[in-house]
Amino acid sequence: MVELLLSELIKKGYDFYTGVPCSLLISFFNYIYANPSKLTYVSGLREDTAVGISAGAYLAGKKPAILMQNSGFGSSINAITSLLLPYDIPVFFIIGYRGYQGKDTEENKGMGALTEKLLADLDIPYLFLQKSSVNEIMDFLIVNSSKSRALLITE
Repeated sequence: MVELLLSELIKKGYDFYTGVPCSLLISFFNYIYANPSKLTYVSGLREDTAVGISAGAYLAGKKPAILMQNSGFGSSINAITSLLLPYDIPVFFIIGYRGYQGKDTEENKGMGALTEKLLADLDIPYLFLQKSSVNEIMDFLIVNSSKSRALLITE
């Protein structure tokens, strides 16, 4: 499903990716690394840096996607609220959701309990990859495409 999803994202103009690796996103990274002629990937040293990189890509005419773990999303709140939101810079967050429903290691449970609340508080709509079809995700990105969106990956 990940290959099909990324192929469709590229067709819709999402050809610029940045982020920080997460084992829940390994299928995404494997596709990205295997297809350098189809898209650009710029590694972020930290997740908040990836937010800044994606803002620059958007201002340069790209439709950026950011890959990160939910703990990194939490670390990026200041960059999101002071850069993306006030300047209406939409990005597509692809988030590895550690601690989902209290599962995972102890250190991931805290952010796992906050991830969906933070997205809601920031008015960033989200879907779960495991509960959505590629067509639903594409429709989700098209509707009100001027806003940031998130795709949550739980396994």
